[in-house]
Amino acid sequence: MRITEVIDKSVLRKLSATNNRVASLHLALRLGIELLLIYMLYKTQHHIFLLVLTIFLLGFVHSFWGYAGYAHELFHKRVFSAKWANQLLFRFSAAVTFNNRAFFEASHMRHHSKTFSDDDDEGHSFQNWSIANIIRYALFDYTFMWRKVTYTIKNACGIIPASFSAIKVNIQRAAAEVLIINGLIYLAVYLATHSGWVVLAYFVAQFSCQLPNRMLAQAQHLGLEEQKDNGPLGHSRTITLPVWLAFLYANMNYHCEHHIMPSIPYYHLPELNQRLKAAGVTFEEVGAGYLFTTFWQEVRHKQQAIAL
Repeated sequence: MRITEVIDKSVLRKLSATNNRVASLHLALRLGIELLLIYMLYKTQHHIFLLVLTIFLLGFVHSFWGYAGYAHELFHKRVFSAKWANQLLFRFSAAVTFNNRAFFEASHMRHHSKTFSDDDDEGHSFQNWSIANIIRYALFDYTFMWRKVTYTIKNACGIIPASFSAIKVNIQRAAAEVLIINGLIYLAVYLATHSGWVVLAYFVAQFSCQLPNRMLAQAQHLGLEEQKDNGPLGHSRTITLPVWLAFLYANMNYHCEHHIMPSIPYYHLPELNQRLKAAGVTFEEVGAGYLFTTFWQEVRHKQQAIAL
């Protein structure tokens, strides 16, 4: 199906247009929530129960700065009209979630053009959903923290697998960005709070309560590999979420729509969803209940298939 067969070109041009006002308001709200939660770390630092709850809440919100959320949309350079603004914020968002942007830059467009092909590492990515890992994802993923920090330091020092030698310079620079940006944030938090404990709590939060974000990321294409020949209408899944969660996720729950038209800014994806359905286009769309039922069944089936 060609999108122009069901939606007028003038409508698509309107949907594809960036809106700097909306993008700025969304960014301000996202930053405001982050700063408010950091302030709550400061206010609760002497109350262990409230501090732990705040760390979990901050970790949950913070996880959506990454590729399963805001950074992903910034990569496509369709949030703000100025490409430099998208690029700058993409580097920031990747860094604060301890992601080396060079790997994503090298693989993501291949994921779009050849979803579920043999070299589509993103499409074939499957996380470890053992009970122990689920508990770590939900609470504090210390193994993920150790891996991210040590790999970032190694990459910044030029220690990079030979298979990525072609982009070694980009990897090294991106790793240095991660260290510098996070270092500056930790310094700013310390200067604002005069508390090393708050800085430590913020660092812990960066690797805490990531289960919802990981589930949403996994759900984008889970169990749809056999539908890859049907294009985005088959290999990608849309999930209806509460408005507040869709906002944090940068509307990536409209994943089928995103794969159909990656050039459409995330804040216009809900309208694209409605227009596709009004035109009678059918695709994989499920409610939030999927994440509590069918998702886990498909995870189990995938685990069984891998074990064979």
